[in-house]
Amino acid sequence: MFCIGCIIRVVYECRVRGNTQAKIVSRFLQSIDSKCEEISNEAASHIIQGVKNPSIYVKDVIADYSSDSYPNLVAFFRNNIVNLIKENDRNHVRDALILMIQEDPEIEEDTIVELISEIKKRDLSNKADDLDTFLAGTFLYALKNTTNKTGGKVKDFAQEYLKRVREGAKPINTGHNVNATEEEANLKQEMPMSGSTNREIDLIKESIESEAAVFCMNYEDKRDYIALCQIVSFTNPLKKHYRKMYNDFCLSKKSVRNRILELNEVKEINIYEKDWWEGYIALFLNDYKEYGLGDDKYAYSIGQFFPRLLNYGDAPVEQYLQYYIRPQVETPLMKSLPNFKYDISGFINEYMRSRKLEKYKDDLEPPMDFLWRELNFAECDELTLSASLALFIIGACSSMPLKNEDKNGFLVYSGPGLHELETAEDLFYMTLLTLYETYGN
Repeated sequence: MFCIGCIIRVVYECRVRGNTQAKIVSRFLQSIDSKCEEISNEAASHIIQGVKNPSIYVKDVIADYSSDSYPNLVAFFRNNIVNLIKENDRNHVRDALILMIQEDPEIEEDTIVELISEIKKRDLSNKADDLDTFLAGTFLYALKNTTNKTGGKVKDFAQEYLKRVREGAKPINTGHNVNATEEEANLKQEMPMSGSTNREIDLIKESIESEAAVFCMNYEDKRDYIALCQIVSFTNPLKKHYRKMYNDFCLSKKSVRNRILELNEVKEINIYEKDWWEGYIALFLNDYKEYGLGDDKYAYSIGQFFPRLLNYGDAPVEQYLQYYIRPQVETPLMKSLPNFKYDISGFINEYMRSRKLEKYKDDLEPPMDFLWRELNFAECDELTLSASLALFIIGACSSMPLKNEDKNGFLVYSGPGLHELETAEDLFYMTLLTLYETYGN
């Protein structure tokens, strides 16, 4: 299975924002010969998906490639490819690729898989320390010895291995059992010493089951908050939260958290970037403009003031929920909407539907413009403003068409209803969950 598509796809999955498939694939090919031109998006897609090999020209260059070119190749990777990878993901790239090679049954243990340093498969985890050289050497090996026609499953393959290493899986050291199941390998990592017996593994499983059961019993009436617990664990795992349930979930081992999700039939959320939600806010603001939800000057306020909601931690939000879900203001314009519902989601929904109708499109006021004026956002206190903007984001996301064609409905993950939220931190994380459900992969 290991091929050049695997290497390039893993790098692409960990890329610095803004780098396209075509750019990354072109860089890899240009490392072999500077005469390789920038390739098209279609050609790049075929290579990175593992459905086509590079051009015959690349193969011809590789056939005559000598060790004299290795220093230049490593320098190219250092200056032009490694810098495409986010710094906090560079070790993940290395470990994921090593695991792929170690678990590929078609590669023999004594095969030299990193051609520049001449490292054999069995020695990868002990010797492949330099990412520049490792990527260059394995890419050279893959070009010379593997086919890139792997049935188009490279994306799933790459994401699977990245997920494993991000959850703590490590390349197998020499002498370990390569064929051990992933579950047993992860369980053994929780032991203070290697060489755990089957009985010790059984005890670990019992401990995981017990800890997960205790959590479920303690928070039986807050099951809907488990989705928010996941968002908290990815966003602020080391912050002490006012809701004890968030703290207990973050302090649990990964294996216990996974069992909690299984017992409650809650889908797993996977987020890999520390500041992930800032990118989703940017996507939301693009939709805000696309659907004409308000003046551009208010878009700036959303990005500036919504994040401050977390500063108010345990501040009650019931008053904002009641007021915002049932606005106390009404205008003739609102009455003109044919099926207006007295909540922000309904307001935005009807606005977007009615603006397409000739009868209303010239008279409708954008929702944010209306709310900013009628609720006096310019003079209200910061907590009121940040809470209101959070609710606006939730309402707008609920009303906009889904961007991901693979999703059949809006609420992909179970979460508490707005009326169940108690504090500012609950509302903050509920907004992040909504952004994830709307813009997440």
